[in-house]
Amino acid sequence: MTQFYFVRHGETRTNSEGRFNGATVDTPLTTEGIAKTILLGENLKSVEFSEVYASPLSRALETAHLLMENNSKPREIIIKEELREMDLGSWDGTIVSTKQNHPQFDNYFHHPEIFDPSSIGGETYTHLIQRGQRVLQQIYNKNKNNNVLIVSHGIFLMSVMKYLLGESISEIRNTPMISNCSLTILETRNGQIYKKIQWNKTFD
Repeated sequence: MTQFYFVRHGETRTNSEGRFNGATVDTPLTTEGIAKTILLGENLKSVEFSEVYASPLSRALETAHLLMENNSKPREIIIKEELREMDLGSWDGTIVSTKQNHPQFDNYFHHPEIFDPSSIGGETYTHLIQRGQRVLQQIYNKNKNNNVLIVSHGIFLMSVMKYLLGESISEIRNTPMISNCSLTILETRNGQIYKKIQWNKTFD
């Protein structure tokens, strides 16, 4: 049995300012983001991970390092480019509300199956899920019957986790976005069928 512990990075300034926080923009964790990450780390202190993986973006790396600081058996952070957040092209870093009149705005939030990012130079949900599924299969193959920690991003994690649970692309945005510094645990016996153990848990 393999358990994946999926953590969305702590809050950043870009998050707090209501901006798109995709693959090409990066700001450090806020004071609150750091505090909540440390608290999450305390709750994961006794969990032994065979490996720890993170997106190359600094907000995910900072979160991963904070989580490992007080772990009973800390691990080196393995950086995987494929865990990077969805690329939102020219939207990245801009205030979300300023794009409400864009023809793809509603599709991005509510109809991911028809979201076409070609006009902004971004990435489709299909491509995002494909790269996520590939890297998680590789990680599973190396870590059978162990606990693995994955630190990544909101859209990436929600899209890939729902895919692993058997949901279609059209269903990805049917529930609220997972929270900053949240923990989701999925379990698998074979790397193909996943079971939800815990979803979007935060610690205050």
